[in-house]
Amino acid sequence: MPDRAYDFHLHTQASDGAFTAAEALRKAALSGLSGISITDHDTLDAYSIFDEAPLPPTNESLPRVLPGIEISTRLGEEEAHILGYFPGGFSPAIREYVEAILQCRRDRMAMGIVKLRERGIDISSGDCERLATGRVISRSVIAALLVEKRYIGRAHRAYPDYVGPKVVPLPNESAAQAVTRIGDLGGVSIWAHPGAKQIEAHLEELREAGLEGVEVLIPRRSPAERQALAEKIRAMGLLVTGGSDWHGRPDRPDLGRFRVAGGLVVEFLRRVGWENDSSDRASISG
Repeated sequence: MPDRAYDFHLHTQASDGAFTAAEALRKAALSGLSGISITDHDTLDAYSIFDEAPLPPTNESLPRVLPGIEISTRLGEEEAHILGYFPGGFSPAIREYVEAILQCRRDRMAMGIVKLRERGIDISSGDCERLATGRVISRSVIAALLVEKRYIGRAHRAYPDYVGPKVVPLPNESAAQAVTRIGDLGGVSIWAHPGAKQIEAHLEELREAGLEGVEVLIPRRSPAERQALAEKIRAMGLLVTGGSDWHGRPDRPDLGRFRVAGGLVVEFLRRVGWENDSSDRASISG
C-alpha cells in the first residue's frame, strides 16, 4: 500500500467536470494512480460507463474505482458536502436515494432561476440544460450562463449576489441526515474538504450522526496542516482520507499531480476492502 497512490475525489461531465468518466480513467491510468473514486455532485450517472461496452485498451493498466458520490447538504447556514463511498456498489435503494437528491437539486436551481427572472435577468431552465454536460444543474452553470448573456464579466462574480443562498436555496437535507442515510445504505461517510472553523463547530455533531472520516489530504492544505489535522482526526477514532477535487479545468493541475499515498490512508483502505489492493483493471467491485 505505501507505494501506491490514490485520488478519492474527482468529477466528470456527469456533474461539473470537463471530461467524461472514460477520459478520467485514462488520465488516472497515465498518471500512475492505483485507484480513484468518481464523486460527482448528487448523481451516479458517470458509473453508467461500467454498464456499457468494455473500455478501449490503454498503454497503462486502468485504476481500481471505488464507487462514490458527493452529496450537497445544509450545515447550519452554509452548504457542506458529504462524500459517500459504497464499496459493494450501488444498490437499488442507493440509486433511489440519489435520484431524490438530484431532483431536490434541480428544484433548488429552478427556484433560483425564478428569483433571477424576477430581477429582470433573462435566463431559463432550458438555457441551463443547454450548458450543462449532464443532468446536474449547478450554480456554476448559472454563473456561466450569466457570463454568456453578458450580465457579468466573469463567472466568479456571480457569487454571492446571483447564485448565493439568498437566490439559490440551500439543500433541504442536513449534513447529519446525509451521514446517517449513507450509513443506513451500507456506505462510508466522509466530510469533504471542511475548513478549520467548520471542523471546530460541527465535527462532533456529525460524528454523533455516524460520520466515519474526514477528507484531510487535500491540495489547499499545507503539509504541516495535513499532518496536524490527520493526527487530530485519528485521535478521535475517525478515518483520514483525501483527494484532489479534480474537475479537469485547464487552469488547475491535471489529474494525478496531487496524490494520496497509500501509507497515509491505510485505515480507510481497510474500511473499504482495499487492504490487499492488487487490482490491475478498472472495476467498481469491492
